[in-house]
Amino acid sequence: MQLSSVALRISPKGIRRFASQSNISKSDYDITIVGTGPVGLALAAGLQTNPYTRSLKVAILDNQNTMKIQDWNPTSYSNRCVSVMSRSRKFFERIGAWDLMRKERLQPFQHIIAYDGITNSKIHFDQPKDREPMAFMAENVNLQYGLLRSILKRKDLHQDKFDFLVPCNIEEITRDEHTNIPCIHTSTHGILRTRLLVGADGRNSIVRRFSKIEMPGWAYSSHGVVGTLRVSHNNLPSVAFQRFLPTGPLAYLPLPGDNATFVWSIHSELAKKLLGLPEPVFVKLLNAAFILDQVDLDYLLKMDVSKPDNLEKQLDWRIETKGRCLSSDRPPQVTEIVPNTRASFPLRMAHVEEYVKENVALCGDAAHNTHPLAGQGMNTGIQDAEALTNALSYAIQHGQDPGSMFTLQPYFKNRYFRNHVYLGTADKFHKLYAFDNCFVNGIRSLGMSLLDRSPMLKQAVLSTVAKGI
Repeated sequence: MQLSSVALRISPKGIRRFASQSNISKSDYDITIVGTGPVGLALAAGLQTNPYTRSLKVAILDNQNTMKIQDWNPTSYSNRCVSVMSRSRKFFERIGAWDLMRKERLQPFQHIIAYDGITNSKIHFDQPKDREPMAFMAENVNLQYGLLRSILKRKDLHQDKFDFLVPCNIEEITRDEHTNIPCIHTSTHGILRTRLLVGADGRNSIVRRFSKIEMPGWAYSSHGVVGTLRVSHNNLPSVAFQRFLPTGPLAYLPLPGDNATFVWSIHSELAKKLLGLPEPVFVKLLNAAFILDQVDLDYLLKMDVSKPDNLEKQLDWRIETKGRCLSSDRPPQVTEIVPNTRASFPLRMAHVEEYVKENVALCGDAAHNTHPLAGQGMNTGIQDAEALTNALSYAIQHGQDPGSMFTLQPYFKNRYFRNHVYLGTADKFHKLYAFDNCFVNGIRSLGMSLLDRSPMLKQAVLSTVAKGI
């Protein structure tokens, strides 16, 4: 009887101590996200705002010091820009990030004019003025800025279970010999154990390598050349342009004021030439690429770039001659490329066969790479983050382990097929316009003209893209 009395006195105290002082160390997490690009931060913000996942202990890792983005104070526009479609924007709004971005640096656009570089057949996509913008052009860093601020704002409200471990140097990833959960060995933060490891760390994902998930695909023989532009007389601030050339598509994308950005997908050897040209000559060549016939561009791109004066003379003469008979469906004239913004990156198409394994999930570029011609790469990644948030919310609500295959399979089923269809469509469009054949050119132009004459079909295309891939 005395022993029972002692037990009754000791037991409640012991239970309370166990509940308040978890035996899980500070290096143990429910979810660890590797990568603090827009996709990784969107996933973190989604988990933090969801009522069922906000209580999870989450680590956010990156080899860069992401916290510096809080002090972002730009003097010019970045060359890393994306189009934010309606579905992505609404997700940003729900997680409290959209209103924390710098709105003066977001450029809505209502129209897209796309035209064939050989036949000049055109298609106009127009969003009525009484509807929301077709998309917003935004710098990657502005998305990160808003997402990071939204996460830190909630941390300040005592939601302190989301830890930024940045910069973090990951040396290797293994599995715990007792529990089989991922162990992240770092030189900066020791060993981190996690029930779910999410790879949002780009096309060279260390998480994907650890999980031994293959990423079949192929490299295009092209690079994407990008840069930030200044234009004159920008009376078309809400119009984006795209010209499909046999060497690859060239896109002009508006930014606020007299600023713009471009993406020129072009054969790799020609990309090197473009990067090596003096800035004034490059600007003239870029203007020429939007207006000159393909035969003129072929001649100019074959010229010796080590003699830019000769190239510049040819450009001046051809642009002046062509300029007399131009239609208004052309982008504003480029006057300058912002110094040190020209860059290039290799283009590839790749898609993993598995998005998930036990205790592992992949998002964004870690799972799929695509050609930039439709501007949907980032948007598909944000939709991955949204779908994974929803899958984890359901799992936690029903008492499931966040890292189990039973939890993760709905995410894979939601995203794999949709992304596969989009990637295949973008690849086929790229190949269709890269093929220079009289018969193919005729069929292509006919299809573009018929589509341009069908408002209902064009609206259906816009609606599908706006709702998300």
